[in-house]
Amino acid sequence: VVISDPRTGEILALVSSPAPNEANFIAAERDRKNTPLFNRATQGLYPPGSVFKLFSAAVALEKGKGERYVCPPKGWAPGAHTKPIRDTHPQKANVAVAIDKAFAESSNIWFAKALSACGWKAVEDAAVRCGLREGITLAACGSSSMGSKAGVVPELHYAPNRIASPKSKSTEPGI
Repeated sequence: VVISDPRTGEILALVSSPAPNEANFIAAERDRKNTPLFNRATQGLYPPGSVFKLFSAAVALEKGKGERYVCPPKGWAPGAHTKPIRDTHPQKANVAVAIDKAFAESSNIWFAKALSACGWKAVEDAAVRCGLREGITLAACGSSSMGSKAGVVPELHYAPNRIASPKSKSTEPGI
């Protein structure tokens, strides 16, 4: 878990779990990547997942696209030849879902549709404004510092249908 002040980027909390203990050191010798000695907060590489829904909602509201979207029970494909995006808690029918219910149920479909409705230019501009393509300095001491890697946000003008694409054919993860 990493918690930062969004105004300054200051790290307020940085926690990796489980914490090392004597019993875990034996396991660490056998499997260095999956042990408590591996600091998941600074060394783990994880896709943004549901926390990215905050970004999606902000862009949608800014662009006036925070409306109701139908979230089909069997999923929604953002474009031809794309895998459907599904919800963990699917609707029982094709009902229009509002933003409050989308957040309450963590609807992947709602946020993908909202971001798609904004268009690639709005998403790219917001990604730049939010610094999603830049690394963050986590700690600095003198001339040395430790930081995160820059985020990978595809240049959407080359492939606008990737706004909501959960996977792509390239090695670059989709949004």
